[in-house]
Amino acid sequence: MHALYATPELFGVFLKVAHEYKLPIRMARNDQPFQSVLSLMAPGDPVPDAIYSPGADVPPSGWSDYYVKLIKSLQPGVTEVFVHLAHDDVESQAIMADHPDWGAAWRQREFAAMSSPEVRKAIEDNHVILIGWREVKKLL
Repeated sequence: MHALYATPELFGVFLKVAHEYKLPIRMARNDQPFQSVLSLMAPGDPVPDAIYSPGADVPPSGWSDYYVKLIKSLQPGVTEVFVHLAHDDVESQAIMADHPDWGAAWRQREFAAMSSPEVRKAIEDNHVILIGWREVKKLL
């Protein structure tokens, strides 16, 4: 996770391959892991304005509220809200053993929050346009 952003040299290799294959790079102007390499992006490289995901400070009971508040506070531009969706079942628990943060229970909470009527209504009420990396790639 974010290993290729660790040094300018690693990021340079990542950027070279991305340019060669016309792939967008996951990047955002507001997040610390990206700050040290943001200046290495080429003119014309698409760079989302912001990236968000709930941290450990968001209690399990507050995930839908977190997303609703986030959606209501979005600014114009491109924002990545990244999620790790899965069911909290035996398979997920085995795959994500020893990972309380971003583990099976975490991913189930994200699945429940993102599919909740409250979050879906916030997306609709705030006129959020959902896009994916295919749309970002078209900018290259």
